[in-house]
Amino acid sequence: MQNDHNRQLHDVIRRPPTKLTPVGPRGGHAGPGSPTGKTGQRHRAARYDASLRLQQEEHDGPIRRDTYGNGVPQSDPAQGGARHFHGSGRARPSGAGFPRFADTYAMSRPMTHPGAALSVDYVQASAPDALLAADTLAVFGFGTDAPHCDDPRYLRIPLQPYGTAPFELWRGAGPVDHGAHGDAQSGQIRWSSDGQLTFGVIEIDEPPGEHPDHSDICEAAERAYTQLVGFVSGSRTPHLLRVWNYLDAITQGDGDAERYRQFCVGRARGLGRFDTIELPAATAIGRCDGQRTLQVYWLSADRGGTPVENPRQVSAYRYPRQYGPQSPSFARAMLPPPGSRMPLLLSGTASVVGHASLHAGELLGQIGETFANFDALLAEARRHQPSLPAGFGTGTRLKVYVRDAEDLPVVAQALDARFGNSVPRILLHAAICRRELAVEIDGVHA
Repeated sequence: MQNDHNRQLHDVIRRPPTKLTPVGPRGGHAGPGSPTGKTGQRHRAARYDASLRLQQEEHDGPIRRDTYGNGVPQSDPAQGGARHFHGSGRARPSGAGFPRFADTYAMSRPMTHPGAALSVDYVQASAPDALLAADTLAVFGFGTDAPHCDDPRYLRIPLQPYGTAPFELWRGAGPVDHGAHGDAQSGQIRWSSDGQLTFGVIEIDEPPGEHPDHSDICEAAERAYTQLVGFVSGSRTPHLLRVWNYLDAITQGDGDAERYRQFCVGRARGLGRFDTIELPAATAIGRCDGQRTLQVYWLSADRGGTPVENPRQVSAYRYPRQYGPQSPSFARAMLPPPGSRMPLLLSGTASVVGHASLHAGELLGQIGETFANFDALLAEARRHQPSLPAGFGTGTRLKVYVRDAEDLPVVAQALDARFGNSVPRILLHAAICRRELAVEIDGVHA
């Protein structure tokens, strides 16, 4: 069945087959976001070399231009009921056991265009409450000293900052609704949305398992992503743009029992059947606090973005078998939906060329290689959006994950030498998904 499925995709998109389904069979029908559905075919037809304008026309219908030259769909995507998460062939959960998000989610207000808006800033404040304005999508505090707050838009990130960390602030285009979905036992999702963008988070405690660490990250990841997909696909913002994953002891275990490899298996199972050209940008990083709780948060939109791959690197979803039974499921970056006012979303990036890690044991060499990867990624993104700045600057926000705490001042000094004060950034103590890698960086760029 796997070979038949790959041959079918090969005939459609005319490239070598790749693993598109997770390890183990999953249910689901060939819905509009599946590889055989009409939306999947339309996205393949518009892949990469089609202009953003043509992609928007195919997705939203004929467009007119506003006074700023932005494309404005004549049809309102808020009409027509709930849509699938693009990239999942699984039917959206329904019935009394899983309330429809579209029914419980206060998003019935008309969606305005020309498009979604997102600003990301690092700001100093005494408490998150001061940042929770009407248009605030999310606020993030870092480390054990981060204050607590019950607002669903606030999230404490379990990674210790270097020095005094600011809050990370996301602001949308207008008034934001927020709430909680589900219960703690099944995995409660906290969310906020302005009608065009949605922030969501789920935290799953790892159940007991048979692996040497006696907990099951694979099952936790599957549960988290099953909930995520059901939630997103039943909403008015069914397009995943960006996901962050934080898990403990990420490289513990040997061979296929390594926790990151098991996480990749569980994530793919939870996603169900998906098309790789619709995968979101993502980060998977190891928390260092010993808490076996998987934290997953995301950004989704009412319209799809454009994934970007790095010409210096093998796409993560094409990694060879040596990296585990299931290749990682993410894109290297995500351009925002056409007509939106949003930054380029950068996945976690490290010193990897092709699919191999470079400069093992050489911290500064890894930092240099990471930024060489970013240079290539920005150049590729600019093929689709020439207005993007060619290099990092004042419109960039970076999160820098450093494996060894003693390396944090060295990394801070290297970044000071490279950027001075021109690029806002947060340094965090966190484990990288490969043992030989000492640093990983993600962020946004505009």
